[in-house]
Amino acid sequence: MTQLDSLPAPSPFMLFSIFLTPFCLLGRSGAIGHIPWSDIVGVSSPESGLAQLSQIGITYNISRELAIRPVHDPRGSLRIPAYPSALLLGPHIGLSIEQIPLRVRNALATRFNIKSGANSRKELLTILREATFLEWTKLRCIDSTAGDTMVADLSSASHSRREDRRDPTFVRYEMLVDIYANDRKRKSEFQRQTFFGQLQHIYLISLNNLQPINKYKIGAGECIIMVEIQNCKLDWSDERTDTHYYHEKGTVDAGDATILQCLVGRVPDGSRGWAIVDRSGSLARAAYLDDEEE
Repeated sequence: MTQLDSLPAPSPFMLFSIFLTPFCLLGRSGAIGHIPWSDIVGVSSPESGLAQLSQIGITYNISRELAIRPVHDPRGSLRIPAYPSALLLGPHIGLSIEQIPLRVRNALATRFNIKSGANSRKELLTILREATFLEWTKLRCIDSTAGDTMVADLSSASHSRREDRRDPTFVRYEMLVDIYANDRKRKSEFQRQTFFGQLQHIYLISLNNLQPINKYKIGAGECIIMVEIQNCKLDWSDERTDTHYYHEKGTVDAGDATILQCLVGRVPDGSRGWAIVDRSGSLARAAYLDDEEE
């Protein structure tokens, strides 16, 4: 059995590429390649090649087209066009705007660039006057063939979790942080920082606006997925093994679901608390518009 034998069966899209391969791909030996995506997948390391294909799918939003096997969504799941890498799963319930936490509403106000002031609450309520709110239990990352399924620990929709299984509520996430937040005299300067924490809530907010709201850069029929995560207060990190240690949790962060990166594992560390094991490496990292413009 060769390494190529271990590759999953190709999808119809990849089979079609066989016809294109002789015209656009040149094999490593100098002969015309006969393997779909041969220059990427490669004979020496197919696993590395599949990882590269996954990143191409994320970058150009063609993960489904590049899928090795046909992708079928579970029954009762929901895709949101603005979040091509996410799939909502599990039980879900309707909420009123009063049940949406203040920190989530404040995060929405920031997203819509509503300036703080006496009328900020009224402005937000105007945007949300036709909105519907759903709380979901799970969110699956579907930007690769092996997506993580993240579970909201405090979801109002019940879910079960056996103690002898991996806890699917702890995640790595990234946020833009104002490094001068404590100095009001200085202009804000944002830097991307990595955090670890426990996913608590997943909210789907459908604005149900028939027309775009240009003032707030809102498209017609916009849907937003917001999350709440209680962060872990890290004591120290071992960069060599990408292991991080904590013994207590901190504040709750609210933000768009795009801040979620992946699930992480936890290992008890005796009296010192917990060790967080991040096995995703550097491939799963958030991308912000400012990064692309530089």
